[in-house]
Amino acid sequence: MTLSNLKKDKYQLIIFATLAILIVLILLALIFGKINGNGSDNSTVGVVLTDGDLSINYVDGEEINSVGNNYEYKVTITNTGNSTLYFSMYLTDSNTENAKITVTDYDGNEINSVEGNISSEKLLNLQNIKAKETLRYIIVIDKMNLNLKANIKVINESTSTEGIYDLLLQKNDISVPKTVVGSEISTENEGLISTKDDKGDSYVFRGKNENNYLKLGDYLFRIVRINGDGSVRIVLNNTLEEKYPYNTNSTSQDILMENLALYKNTTLKNKLESWLNDNLKEYTNNIVDSSFCTEDKFTLDLNNIHYSNTYDRIYNNKTPSLECPGTITTSKIGLLSVDEVIYAGAYLNTKNTSYYLYNSEIKDSYLTISSYSYTGTEVLMMDIKNDGNLSTGISLNKEAYIRPVISINKDAKIKGEGTKTNPYVIVS
Repeated sequence: MTLSNLKKDKYQLIIFATLAILIVLILLALIFGKINGNGSDNSTVGVVLTDGDLSINYVDGEEINSVGNNYEYKVTITNTGNSTLYFSMYLTDSNTENAKITVTDYDGNEINSVEGNISSEKLLNLQNIKAKETLRYIIVIDKMNLNLKANIKVINESTSTEGIYDLLLQKNDISVPKTVVGSEISTENEGLISTKDDKGDSYVFRGKNENNYLKLGDYLFRIVRINGDGSVRIVLNNTLEEKYPYNTNSTSQDILMENLALYKNTTLKNKLESWLNDNLKEYTNNIVDSSFCTEDKFTLDLNNIHYSNTYDRIYNNKTPSLECPGTITTSKIGLLSVDEVIYAGAYLNTKNTSYYLYNSEIKDSYLTISSYSYTGTEVLMMDIKNDGNLSTGISLNKEAYIRPVISINKDAKIKGEGTKTNPYVIVS
């Protein structure tokens, strides 16, 4: 064998050995990937995208294609940030309007399902994900949908740029009241009506509104009005589970009997502040100070009963007002005034089960922050009956149902439709 042939054989051997090593490495990589793929989804990487602090792993790819008998698609979502976020999962670019898709967790528990027209459908709507949390979903295609093609899209909704003040005014026209505030109940959706409060122009929901729901954590609220400073006042849709008295403080030299009606002097204020801290602490940055008005003047004397100026204004003059004629307490939490309830759609001595403050789950009357009368030994506060009517007052040391009221920063970013099934939520 010549020297040139030996060199040629040597080079061929080197090339063959190199190819063999490459093949072995490729096989090992495939085997290793398959092993990891049979383990947790964290080891299986399809298409990984980021949207703000959301890391989205489309484990089986972004495209749904049941033509090849693929019926399950895994999606893993991780919040890499330090605060709770909201996201939605959409189906886009579908080639059919008639299909059935179910979203489950990794244990097979159904989270949501869509059926019928899915040409542009939300698979999941406004789900929250806590800081550093990972959520895992499986999108299951009904096996009858043999030719379904579509794309999966997860969107970080917390990158919204619309504040609650701007969004409410965009979605609701400012209307002229269809009924007389203070003289008639409201049973239709009258939208937002304009009036004045102590800080400027206020826009109040009146009547049978179905688009003023807002959810904070586990609690559903109703939007009452946009305050004059642009913040948004909301009231709990239901009552607190426990009943509380308005004030159990006794008279003393520094608190006269009449002044026990002032919210700033009450034991209820402390209870509500504790409830707020215990249940809505994560929304501290979005909850702002509110003005809560109580009338502490009892100048109308009828049969040795001194009625408050609020009573005189509401019952005799029928002129409710959101401009405070009494004493303002500045606080993060309080109660509705009777004026706000009337603006919402109530009227004295008239049942109303068709305005948004009525809730059939509330079985007894609930307190307002407005005073009613003073007998010299007892102070009564105005309350609202469970049929939506104004009541005849309840002693401030008697337990009653409570509907807390708070105000949201005008710039708080929200998403949702404001309906009961898709309420607004604060996303940042």
